[in-house]
Amino acid sequence: RVVFAALLVGGVALRLNGIAGSIWLDESISLLQAQSSISETVKMVSEDVHTPLYPVLLNLWTTIFGESVVSARLLSIVFYITVILYKLCTRFLDAETGL
Repeated sequence: RVVFAALLVGGVALRLNGIAGSIWLDESISLLQAQSSISETVKMVSEDVHTPLYPVLLNLWTTIFGESVVSARLLSIVFYITVILYKLCTRFLDAETGL
């Protein structure tokens, strides 16, 4: 369990390093899409090759937590932590704990 906690804390620390850095092109596009209404976001994304799930979730996320770069990146970190927790729980504990 100590290894489990160390891996989780280390992974989160690595992801948080540089979270306030300059914005990348794909992040700016995602934030631009998220600034519209959900229906407009879906419309914009439908003209793109990507699925609308992330921009819609980012739209809801930025409505609650603000439209800053740090806020937008935190959504990805929440996904990252969720996946890592699932993987570590299924690896070191059991499949039911992972779910």
